[in-house]
Amino acid sequence: LAGILLVRSAKMARFLNANIPGMRVPDTLIARLEQAADPVREGVAIARETVGWARDLCQGVHLMTLGYEERIPEILAS
Repeated sequence: LAGILLVRSAKMARFLNANIPGMRVPDTLIARLEQAADPVREGVAIARETVGWARDLCQGVHLMTLGYEERIPEILAS
């Protein structure tokens, strides 16, 4: 299983990088979140892209949306 976290802002991404051992949000994704008019929507797009490539590599995904469960269908849409 791939663990996929809905990262909702650049601030959240930086927090994860600084405080969660083994977690690394790439600078390119942080930049996408910073430049987005709607960072939550951009985070959903990033999570959807990640699910897309994980489908070819893993037997499933564990989505962690942290209070944004209503976004799960949007993340899983192909």
